[in-house]
Amino acid sequence: MKNLLVLVAITVFALPSAFAQYELDFSDPTTYSTTCGTVIAAQWTVSNDRCELLIPDLIVSDPLSTDIPFSIRINQSGNMDKFDSLVLYIRINNKPWEVDTVIVGDVTTSVRSIDRVLRLSYNDTLRIRIFMENDRNPEFWSIKSGDVLVEDVTPKHLLPVELAYFEANYDEMDNVISLAWATLSETNSSHFILSRSVDAINFEEITRISAAGNSNSIVYYDFTDMSIPTSETVYYKLTQVDFDGTSYEKDMVAVSVDPEMQMVEILSNENYFIANVGVPVNSSAILSIVNMQGQLVYEKSIDAYNTSVIIDADLLSNQIYLLNVSSIYSTESKKFYAR
Repeated sequence: MKNLLVLVAITVFALPSAFAQYELDFSDPTTYSTTCGTVIAAQWTVSNDRCELLIPDLIVSDPLSTDIPFSIRINQSGNMDKFDSLVLYIRINNKPWEVDTVIVGDVTTSVRSIDRVLRLSYNDTLRIRIFMENDRNPEFWSIKSGDVLVEDVTPKHLLPVELAYFEANYDEMDNVISLAWATLSETNSSHFILSRSVDAINFEEITRISAAGNSNSIVYYDFTDMSIPTSETVYYKLTQVDFDGTSYEKDMVAVSVDPEMQMVEILSNENYFIANVGVPVNSSAILSIVNMQGQLVYEKSIDAYNTSVIIDADLLSNQIYLLNVSSIYSTESKKFYAR
């Protein structure tokens, strides 16, 4: 068991948000799969049967988003009763499947809705299953194209590269910024583009790094920026490019060239970790620890008024972990080694 001592400093960073969305489309088989039932035109119907709709793995693709809204609309025939049911299952990362919602037949209602906001972290995996059953014709449940909508996520199969982390650290002694990132998997990945900005809006390309091409294991990358512009905060954007030229903006980080303004700084010895964490004034942040398999091993909410927080994190010795600090303004990660 490791103790993580968090010392909170007050600082503010601002990063723009990315936009992504999943929408069910029965004309596109990559957006769903079913165990049975009937798909006709833009609708899936279950009548006198027990069937499941499975949504592909969804990856939280907005580094600044922690609240993930989703909505599901279900149509039902007017002759359903309490023996007819619909069950919504949700699974986050490698946690067990959980029952989120159970709906039973209702003769007075034709359209049912499920609206939720899930508290997730960047790169989390969300899985959704919808089980429907009824026991006779002409009873039916149905879902139409567009009836399942999840914000700030991207289907995993659309991501040619699964990013483990992207971080930037300022070295005051050498006056350079070291950038590092790692991928958990790559498919047809040609290269990465690193871009730099002083305002998080206007970016200039500073280098290209060859990618692994195809890989199912962790690949590490790094680059040292020795030409730091004059600015209190420097922003870096990581873009991945396929062999066919298709590009994907993977992540963005902010790093202060003032050591007193560093958002995350970790010191360690054999017994504990000390992290200096910047939290925006009048705001809060989510501190999380993730292993190299992308699994969440610890999470805690912190605010700008904390001066010292001791966290009991059950970490395995001789392993690399990521400490993530996410607020509504920014997200920063730091890789550290648990002895």
